[in-house]
Amino acid sequence: MNKIIVFFISLASFLFANHAWSASQTLEQELSLTAQGRVSNIIAADTLQLEDGSIIRLSGIQLPSEESHNTAPLLLDSVIEIEKDMLLNQEVNIYQSKDPKLGRINRMGHKLAHIQRLSDGLWLQGMLLNLGLAYVKTTQRNTGMADAMYALEALAREEKIGLWEDDALIKHASEVSSIGGGFQIVEGKIESVAMHNNRLYINFGKNWRDDFTVSISAQDQRHFAQAGHDPLQWGGKIIRVRGWVRDYNGPYMEIDHPQAIEFIEPSPTQKP
Repeated sequence: MNKIIVFFISLASFLFANHAWSASQTLEQELSLTAQGRVSNIIAADTLQLEDGSIIRLSGIQLPSEESHNTAPLLLDSVIEIEKDMLLNQEVNIYQSKDPKLGRINRMGHKLAHIQRLSDGLWLQGMLLNLGLAYVKTTQRNTGMADAMYALEALAREEKIGLWEDDALIKHASEVSSIGGGFQIVEGKIESVAMHNNRLYINFGKNWRDDFTVSISAQDQRHFAQAGHDPLQWGGKIIRVRGWVRDYNGPYMEIDHPQAIEFIEPSPTQKP
């Protein structure tokens, strides 16, 4: 077995002995327990199968890809081996979004869920984030556990393990390119925020025609308002934002939920 895989399996075992990655209370508060079952197969690093035939796709996280990290194949192999070691033939809780009509099933018919080992409360997503084997990727329909996941991801970044061994995964706003596009994590200082035709444009440079821009549609602005945010007051804030980048007057990203943003420093301005 490759040394990198052995390292992560050993690290997972060591950390678990001291920190169970248990988030039972938060899982129960932010998600709904929809099922229990025994894991019968690890189909892929992000996909498990239960004895009843149910296929579970891990929600809330993104595993490494070759586009984002040159050691992705070995890291993915590490995830699979850890999952086999800790979950295969184990009973698990299946936690899904609170709304039964949204965010529970993907287009393949697979359940989107957080996984918790029943015997001791081990939370799979939390473990993978803490080991630096995944990063946070929420969606508008699956925002549960965002704060807890960001906190564990931050610990892995501080330790520079796994995906965070170097700083390549997070791009500065001045370095983002629309060439290749894809899902990206971008960090930078907001130069200005403007409203045009009811759409918000968050600009990271003085020339909006070619600098990195984040946009929020009129329809999605209500999600930010409900969370207490007023993006028009974000000028000068330093943020980290996650989403799909394409070309539209330079590199351009649309976001549709507040959990796609982390405020670095200074802290965000929120409505009381």
